[in-house]
Amino acid sequence: MSATRRGGIRESLDRYYTPPDLARVLVDQLGIGPGLAICEPSAGGGAFVEALAATKPARLVAVDVDPSAPGLTMGTASVCADFLDLEWSTRCQFDWIVGNPPYRDALAHVLHALEQGGRVAFLLRIGFLESAKRAPFWADHPCRRIWALSERPSFTSDGKTDAAAYALFYWDNQYSGPTRLDVLSWKSDQMATATSTGLPVVGRAHASRACQACGTRLIPTKEKADNYFAGLECPLVQCDKWRVPVTVEEDLACP
Repeated sequence: MSATRRGGIRESLDRYYTPPDLARVLVDQLGIGPGLAICEPSAGGGAFVEALAATKPARLVAVDVDPSAPGLTMGTASVCADFLDLEWSTRCQFDWIVGNPPYRDALAHVLHALEQGGRVAFLLRIGFLESAKRAPFWADHPCRRIWALSERPSFTSDGKTDAAAYALFYWDNQYSGPTRLDVLSWKSDQMATATSTGLPVVGRAHASRACQACGTRLIPTKEKADNYFAGLECPLVQCDKWRVPVTVEEDLACP
């Protein structure tokens, strides 16, 4: 997915492939465990398929409407079709649907993916948050987490970037809490780092605290009426089930 290049003409079939380094970093943020069923609905050059294969899934289905898309050869199964035309049976639904959908049909891909999978993560323009027409969508389908990219990726072979900023949007059909916003520096010379804003995008903003050992920010997901105990959530998706009531005076241990 890419916005139209400045002064350029869009590629047919939206052939704007995700950089492999970016795909690896984004999949790492999701903390996907082994043995799951995963779908990449717009396989393209295969960057996300390759990164998802590293999680050792039980099933990895690569889908693309373009029969020449390299990514179709990288999964455990492939389907050459428009993802929007596919209906999966209950037995074939996915634990994760992850990828970079075509710019022109982004909303349709999100909605269809949410019907087919438990968790959905798509690389989209930050501008996807905008538009009065999408207000009903956001009311019904808030994200669990959004990683805004601090560096703009290039989707073309010449390394040039377009006029849009991008983010990884993560939906979880089983999650009903506030949306977390992080800023991800994915081109760092060292390990890519996600910096928490410390505030939920949706719901009341609560102060955050840092782990005494490593500085990891611990984000309150709810606040008790007396403000004395708080439910704390580890900001790492891998630890998203970690909850502990603590008094505000206690030092926080890294989860």
